[in-house]
Amino acid sequence: MDVLLHLGEKNWDMMTLEMQEEFAGQLNELETISPEKVIALFAQKDADHLVRDEVPASSFGNSYRDGFGSFNAFRTRSNTMGVYQFEGVDNSTRRGVAIRYKLMQATGSTSAAPPQTNASRTFSLRHILASEMADDLRQILLGRFGMEARPAPDNMQLTVTAPPEVLNRVTTFVAVNDWPKTIPRSRENAEGGRAVVLPRLQH
Repeated sequence: MDVLLHLGEKNWDMMTLEMQEEFAGQLNELETISPEKVIALFAQKDADHLVRDEVPASSFGNSYRDGFGSFNAFRTRSNTMGVYQFEGVDNSTRRGVAIRYKLMQATGSTSAAPPQTNASRTFSLRHILASEMADDLRQILLGRFGMEARPAPDNMQLTVTAPPEVLNRVTTFVAVNDWPKTIPRSRENAEGGRAVVLPRLQH
């Protein structure tokens, strides 16, 4: 399940589950938008290291009298891509929501790409405990089946298991976050004029 709709008495609400969305075009462009454009929208998100939000996106209070308007591109948690738009329906016989959508596949492709197999990579950490890094990586791994971040017994190494594409994002995340934290210095002491730096406490 990727989208939930709630049909109220006067308005309707929508919630998406671990989906990425991006504005894709105006009403009259839905039939002509190319798969390459949709794929490029999410390729840019990957290049910017934007990940799916664990918090569902939602919109509330949509009117049944709203017609089709601009449309969004979407990518589901299983990496299905496409475009969709919604229209409220309110007439003498029914009230509800109409959904118009198109699934996208790159030109020249005849079948979906085979699923990627998981790989493992071990990271040696210098400035952050492996258990802390594992908690921080939840936003990338999202608790998916087969993906995990496992700290070593010494809590200084972290083994991550995930598809190669995800491991590349994990590598960047670790490199950025395994960095010395800025520790505020105290006022200079009266005797030697040196700043006193407190060591980082280990959990």
